Amino acid sequence: MLITQRARSTRAAAARLVFAPRRLLSAPQGAPASETLAEKNRRLREKSEENLTQSRQRLMEDMSKRNEDMAALREVIHEKTVTLHPPPAALYSQASAFRFPQLEATSLAGDTVILDGNLFAGKWTLFGCAGSRFAQPMVDGWMDGIATALAMSPAPPTRLELRWLSLVEGSLLNWFRRPLLMTMRRAVPAARHGAFLCHFGDSSAPRRRLQMQNRYLGLVCLVDGRGVIRWHVHGSEVPSEPMVSELMAMVQQEAKRETRWTS
Repeated sequence: MLITQRARSTRAAAARLVFAPRRLLSAPQGAPASETLAEKNRRLREKSEENLTQSRQRLMEDMSKRNEDMAALREVIHEKTVTLHPPPAALYSQASAFRFPQLEATSLAGDTVILDGNLFAGKWTLFGCAGSRFAQPMVDGWMDGIATALAMSPAPPTRLELRWLSLVEGSLLNWFRRPLLMTMRRAVPAARHGAFLCHFGDSSAPRRRLQMQNRYLGLVCLVDGRGVIRWHVHGSEVPSEPMVSELMAMVQQEAKRETRWTS
């Protein structure tokens, strides 16, 4: 009798050992059922379709941007002179003016320069912005013209500063940043290296803020001491002497007005 009871106990213990893993594998009462193969395949298919839709959207955006860029380039190549925004006859009022965008740039002197309110404070700044070689003659016409006028003026505005900004766009050009800067240093007079700035990377956002509709055209703007653009011209037309003289007269008049207010 004792032997029979022991045998039964041994068989019961063995049964618990055999069936214990099955109980562990089964879901607890009230827990959600595990995902079936069909449900898993459906979830993966939906995720794949979502990724495909996003990829198509990015591709369409890239194609649209490229088409716009090619149209802007064709406009510059086919037309001898393009003026998207002519020089205004007077400085903008505070209501119609717009702010210069904050961005980081590298000067040809090797310094990192942050274009923000601190850079513009206490003076007027004439900025010549170019994003391609097609824009350079127009930018040089305005900047060199004002530089010459300042040198010849018997009483030049002491608080007017000239700066150049080159918008170097494209990941490939960003990789060659160092040799590009070396090439620019050789092409630009050494006296301007501290004032000649280069911005590398995507410039679409700064160009929108600058109202620079075509990156292949030049933009010249006059910025006041609060970082607000009070005058700008956007195009490829090289300015005449009267156009440069008109801008110089505006700057001198504004400088005199500020002198009266501070004295």
